[in-house]
Amino acid sequence: MVIPSMTSRCLRLRHACFLVLCWFQMAGWAQSFTAQFESPDGVAAGDSAVLQLIFSDCGQVSPPTLPPIENAITQYAGQSQSISIINGVQSTSIIHRYTVTPKVQGTVVIPALTVTVDNQKLTSRPLTLKVGQGFDSSQIGTLSLEVPKSELYVGETIPVTVRFQFRHAPARQEPPSIKMDGFLRGRQSGPEGGSETIAGEPMSVARWNMAITAVKSGDLDLGPAEFPTIYTFQSRRRRSGPFDDPLFNQFFGGGGEQRQINFQSAPAHLHVILPPSKGRPPQFAGAVGRFRMEISASPTNVSVGDPITVKVRITGRGSFDGLSLPPLPGDSGFQTYPGTNMFEASDVLGLEGVKTFEEVLVPERTNLKELSLPPLAYWDPSSRQYGLAEARTLPLTVRANPNAAIPGGPSPAALSGTNPPPVNPNTDLRPLKPDLGPLVAWSPPILTHAWYYGGLALPPTAAVLVLAVGWWQRRPRDRSSELLSGRRASIDTALAEMDRSATDGRTIDFYEAGHRALQEQIGLVLGQSGGAFTEDVIDSALIPRGLDGEAAAQLHVLFHAASMARFAGGVSVGDLRRMAGEHRRMISTLRTLEKK
Repeated sequence: MVIPSMTSRCLRLRHACFLVLCWFQMAGWAQSFTAQFESPDGVAAGDSAVLQLIFSDCGQVSPPTLPPIENAITQYAGQSQSISIINGVQSTSIIHRYTVTPKVQGTVVIPALTVTVDNQKLTSRPLTLKVGQGFDSSQIGTLSLEVPKSELYVGETIPVTVRFQFRHAPARQEPPSIKMDGFLRGRQSGPEGGSETIAGEPMSVARWNMAITAVKSGDLDLGPAEFPTIYTFQSRRRRSGPFDDPLFNQFFGGGGEQRQINFQSAPAHLHVILPPSKGRPPQFAGAVGRFRMEISASPTNVSVGDPITVKVRITGRGSFDGLSLPPLPGDSGFQTYPGTNMFEASDVLGLEGVKTFEEVLVPERTNLKELSLPPLAYWDPSSRQYGLAEARTLPLTVRANPNAAIPGGPSPAALSGTNPPPVNPNTDLRPLKPDLGPLVAWSPPILTHAWYYGGLALPPTAAVLVLAVGWWQRRPRDRSSELLSGRRASIDTALAEMDRSATDGRTIDFYEAGHRALQEQIGLVLGQSGGAFTEDVIDSALIPRGLDGEAAAQLHVLFHAASMARFAGGVSVGDLRRMAGEHRRMISTLRTLEKK
């Protein structure tokens, strides 16, 4: 029997200790943090690469927040988990994925990232992503913003066109949008399709037209216009296997990949100026365009205190949204009651049309022989001069009203030629009536009337009603009904605040209250909480629910009016009251969509 030497035993013991140490390291000290790209070869500008942050044997780790990456956009894309067993040792990894979209050609550097796991700091190595030349979207199409003039006046409305010229139509697209700073968007139309031949090559063209109104002066940029689209391209990856079949790919999407392409136009540089102060009529209130005014009234033969319905038609071309009637002077002899106004457009953008005002005037004295309105002063940007739209004077006959006292005038008895009995100056009592009046028939006692016994039944009936109301109030309530009532009450509160702001001339508070009411009502229509809706909700959610085109265009106007309130400056009380009516009508229209 051979006895191992002491040296051999020491070597085997040393090897065993080393293996035990390695096992402990693999089992308890193997926490690691690694950063890597799924495709390390690089991407083209505009494409997305997937960054993986791998945490091995670290337990559950929250997604780290990436620092700002120069010339790239990052977005968290979710997490996954993997389990591996090597030589009987199990390892669990949590993988957080991020999409990294380079903006320009060159390189994108992901710096070393440090995270803390179980009070231990783990650091990854820095990464560099090569970015090749991106896709040239001009090979598919181009977007342009067309304006008819480069100089306009505050309050002037002009048409603009967003023009998309393309060789291939997108699979999906959203309506184009225009960045507006100092402008208010009005009605819009489109798209209108067509075709053109450019350099001998046929091209398709889509146009969107909209009306814009300048609301502040200065050198302003309109745009750029943006047009987000989705295009389908042939997939870059080659597939092989039993499912690599054209028919299979046609139905299951294996033949292409979708890519979002955002087309952008150059901005339009506009010089916006105020109408000149030289030659400005005192009646001028900001109307820009060219207008005519017609008036009709009915009846024209009235008594003092009788209402007269006055209709004023303003026709022409210009900005009708902020157009209002000039107020009557304080000594006109009429009491004015606000009425309604309605605009009927002659074109799709509302640049031409007829705006009809209907008001009620009440004569206060008898010496009124005619009815005339102050002229409407406007600035004509075409002729670059002020103009006055004057309506003809209507003949009017106002008689004394025998049934009502005229403030500050004679009494009805004096107008009729009769004198009342004299009043004793030493007393406050009127003289006794010499005539006792006509005789009336004798009535039987109340005990013989049925209503007497009905009155006796009222107290117990009222007690029963009180008990019923108490039970109704203590019954289990529908929480959703209470929430709905509370949201409607908040809408009514916002509308009341809007009316008070309109009366006080507080423009910004007015638009904030009106916009808050619209936000809450849109939330009721969509079954969501209000306060965070943008203008995109009109086309994406409200129109599919049944909002008609005219109401949608008006809601666009109200959204833009709220967003541009800080540029609006002082707005007349009359305009604010008119806008208050438009807000209330829009709330009523949106409420009809709640049941759909």
